[in-house]
Amino acid sequence: MIRPEEMSKLIILGPKGMSYNIVDRLHKLKIYHIVDHKKSEELDIGSPLSSSDEISEVLVRIRGICSFLGIALPENKISGKSLNIISLKAKVDKLNEDLMRNSSMIKDIDDNLRSMKEKRDTLEKIESLRLSLDSFQEYGSIDYLFGHVEDSKNLTDDLKGMAGRCKGCTTSFHDKELVALFFQKEMKSQVVDKISKRGFSEIDTSFISQDGLKGSPAKELLKLNLSIKASEKKQLMLKKDIDEAKSQWADILIEAESTLSVESEKAEAPLRFGATEEAFIINGWVPTKNLDKVIKDLNDSSKGKIFITSKKIEKGDSVPIKLKHPYPVKNFEWFMDLYTLPSYKEIDPTFLMFLTFPIFYGFMLGDVGYGLVTLGLFLFLRTRIKGDFGRLVNAMIFGSISSIIFGVLFAEYFGVELYHPILVNRLHDAQGLLIMAVAIGAAHVNLGLLVGFYNELRAHGLIAAIFEKLSWILLEISVVITAFAYTDYLAIRPEKWVGFVVMAVSIVMIYKGEGAKGLVEIPAIFSHMLSYARLMAVGLASVILAFVINDLAGGLFAKGIIGILGGTMLLVVGHAINIGLGLISPFLHSLRLHYVEFFTKFYHGGGMRYVPFGAEREFE
Repeated sequence: MIRPEEMSKLIILGPKGMSYNIVDRLHKLKIYHIVDHKKSEELDIGSPLSSSDEISEVLVRIRGICSFLGIALPENKISGKSLNIISLKAKVDKLNEDLMRNSSMIKDIDDNLRSMKEKRDTLEKIESLRLSLDSFQEYGSIDYLFGHVEDSKNLTDDLKGMAGRCKGCTTSFHDKELVALFFQKEMKSQVVDKISKRGFSEIDTSFISQDGLKGSPAKELLKLNLSIKASEKKQLMLKKDIDEAKSQWADILIEAESTLSVESEKAEAPLRFGATEEAFIINGWVPTKNLDKVIKDLNDSSKGKIFITSKKIEKGDSVPIKLKHPYPVKNFEWFMDLYTLPSYKEIDPTFLMFLTFPIFYGFMLGDVGYGLVTLGLFLFLRTRIKGDFGRLVNAMIFGSISSIIFGVLFAEYFGVELYHPILVNRLHDAQGLLIMAVAIGAAHVNLGLLVGFYNELRAHGLIAAIFEKLSWILLEISVVITAFAYTDYLAIRPEKWVGFVVMAVSIVMIYKGEGAKGLVEIPAIFSHMLSYARLMAVGLASVILAFVINDLAGGLFAKGIIGILGGTMLLVVGHAINIGLGLISPFLHSLRLHYVEFFTKFYHGGGMRYVPFGAEREFE
C-alpha cells in the first residue's frame, strides 16, 4: 500500500521582465506543477508573452500543411534549435501558397476530368447506335429522347401505331439497353408515356449542341481522349510536385512544429499566473524531495532577482497527486484514472488492485485453454496498442496469467476436466464454489475497512478511526458470535446474549462514527459480501457453456466426416464466443467489486494528477 508522493507548495514572485527567463527555466526543469491563477481584486491574470500571437499563427499554418501532406507529427514535443519566426513564417506562407495553388488546380482538373469522362461515355453510347451527332441538335419541329430502358423488346412496333412519324433504334451497351427515339415535337407526351412504362432513364446530351459538336462521334471521341490524357498528365505532375514538397519539407516541418509547440506553451504560460503591472506571481507544487534543488536552480538562473517561498500544505489545498509505482503496478493506474485518483492523504489503492483484480478475473475465467488464448491475444495487442489503452492491455495480461493458474487449480482445459481438481470442481460443487466466493468477499471487504482505518487514523486520529471503521468489523464479529451460539460448530458455545451485546456496542459505535447514515448502511456490509457470489455465478456460467459446447461437439464427432467437420466448427465458434464473454463479463464484474463493494469502505478520491510544466505524460 503506497501513498502518493509527498508534495510541497512553492510560490514564485518576480518582475515582469523576468517572465520568459523563469518560464523557460521551469519548462526545462519539468518538475513544477503550475496552479492556474483565478482573477481577484488584488491580482489580475497575466498576459501571454509578446511573441505568442506570431508563434500561434505560424504553428497553425504548419499543422495545416502537415495535415494536408499527411505528415505525422510526434506526440512528444522536443525543443530544437532556435528559430527565426519572421523568416520561418515567410517560408511557410510561400510553401502554403504553392500547395494551395496546386491543390486548387488538381481539384479543377478533377472536375474537368469527371465532366469529360461523362461526355466520353455518352459519345460512346451514341456511336454504338451508329448515329451522327447532327441528330442531337436543336430543331424546330423534331425532338428526340435518348437513354436507357429496362425492356426494349418490340419497342419500335409499339410506336408504329402512333399518329405521325416516330423512328427509333436500340442496342445493347455494357449489358444495358440503349434507345434513341426521334419524333415530332407535338408527340412527345405520347412517346414519353409509352417508354416510361419500360423503365426509361434519360441521358443528358445537351453538351452536344452547347459545344457545337457535329458529324461522327468517333472524331470527337479522339479529341476528347487526347484532352483527358493531357489533363491526367498535368494532374500527375502537380501531385508529383506535392510529393516532392513533402519529401523536402517533412523533417523541417516536424522540427519546427515541435519547437514552436514548446515555445507556444511557454508564451502562453503567463495566462496561468497572477500579475500586476510590474510583477508576476506563480503558485505551484513540486515533489518535496526536489524542493531545495528547484529553489537553488531558480535563484541561480535569475541571479537572485526573484523571491521564492515554500509553504506547508493547508486545509482546503488541492494537492496534485504523483503516483509512484513499479512497472507492473503502474499499468493498473488505468483503473484509477477510470474511477478517480486518490486524494493527497489517502492510501493509493492501485497496488491493491494489482493484487486482487487478476485474482477475481482468473477465478471467474479459470480455464487454462481460455487463459492461454487471451494471453496470446493481449500479447499481440501489446505490440499494436500504445499510450493509455496500452496500460489496460498490459494489466489484462496479468488477468490471463491468473486465469491459467486458476485453470490448473480447477483442472479445466477448454471446459474439459483432465484430472481431479486441486481446489474445487466448479461444475459439480457449486456450493463449495459459492462458499469460496463469499469468503473472498468477506476478506476483501474487511481489507477495505482496515485500509479505511489507516486513512482515518492519519486524517482524524485513533478514536475517529475506531468508531468509523473498526466498528464495522466488530459488527461482523458479533454476527459470527451469534451464529456460533445457535449452532454446534464449536465444542464450547458462547452464551447467546454475548453476540447481541457485542452487536449493540458495534451499532452504537457506528452511530457515533457515521451518524444515522451509518445505521442505514448496516445491511449493506453483508449484502456487499454476498455480492461476491458473482465470482461463483460468472465462473459457473462459463464452465457450463464450455461443457455444453464440448458435449454437443462430441455427439457430432460420432456421425462421420460431416459430423467431425460440424463438431470442429462448433468447438471453434462456441469456445470463441465463450472466450469473448469471458473477456467482458469477468472484467466488468471485477471492476464493479472494486469500485462498489471495496472502495466504498475507505476511498474518497477526487485527486488531481500531478502534471509538471513542460513534461509530456508518458505511458508504458
